[in-house]
Amino acid sequence: MWRLGNYGSYGIGSVFADRVFHLHQGRFANNVDLFVQICTSIRKGSFSTEGYRSCIS
Repeated sequence: MWRLGNYGSYGIGSVFADRVFHLHQGRFANNVDLFVQICTSIRKGSFSTEGYRSCIS
């Protein structure tokens, strides 16, 4: 987890405002599987932020 200024924190896979998924360090090969998994769930309409920590709390 990294600090995001005064807004909170973020990590490798962060969801902002329950709408935007950001894959920090997505350029690294070990994060590609997570990216594919998230994209697949978004395309299927099954993506959920359940289990994610809020970056602003």
